[in-house]
Amino acid sequence: MTYDAEKGEYRQFYFDKNNLASRDENRGKWDEATKTLTFKGEMPNGVQSVLIQHFVDDDSFTWTWVAKDRAGKVVLDMEAKCVRKK
Repeated sequence: MTYDAEKGEYRQFYFDKNNLASRDENRGKWDEATKTLTFKGEMPNGVQSVLIQHFVDDDSFTWTWVAKDRAGKVVLDMEAKCVRKK
């Protein structure tokens, strides 16, 4: 993940061991009022994805990731809570 200061947006890329080229690129915006990063992107085969990271406090955040195919069928639905280990 990186921040593109010129465009004023975050960019997130996905790579895996079988494909050294980026397989997915998401563009995100920060909402200070809700402490939320929202990323939108297109995966292979036209699948649209939305990843939302909500920063609950200084030590934890939650995220949800939903992807839908061209027909609107959910093909991925994930969520997690991440907590800093002290």
